Amino acid sequence: MKEKYIFLMIILSSFTFISCEKEDTTPSCVSTNVVDKTFPAKKLKVNEANEIEFEILNDCNANYTIFDYEISGDIKNIGIEGLTKNKLITTKKLTFKVIAFPITTGYKTIGFSIRTDRGQMAVSVGIDVNY
Repeated sequence: MKEKYIFLMIILSSFTFISCEKEDTTPSCVSTNVVDKTFPAKKLKVNEANEIEFEILNDCNANYTIFDYEISGDIKNIGIEGLTKNKLITTKKLTFKVIAFPITTGYKTIGFSIRTDRGQMAVSVGIDVNY
């Protein structure tokens, strides 16, 4: 009985170590880049529409579809211009704008995520809002 128990422990231990092997991961074909070269030093102004340009880079030679995107943050009046849900993208670069209309000053955060059939991107940005 003792030999069976030891044998079972050896087998279970070997399964544990075998399952911890490094798995190959496929890199995402899409990534996000800031187009505005003055960002993040750019400061937003209160009660004005402020635009920050981003672009989605297609690193693979394949078309992709934007399924969904979400935006959130400390600024209540924010939106994305230039992205369309459920649209097939055939270009290498797709430029879009995050438009923020802050109503108070201080340090604010903006976050957005974009879900495509090639991967998901999430960006979080901290910005100073001045008069």
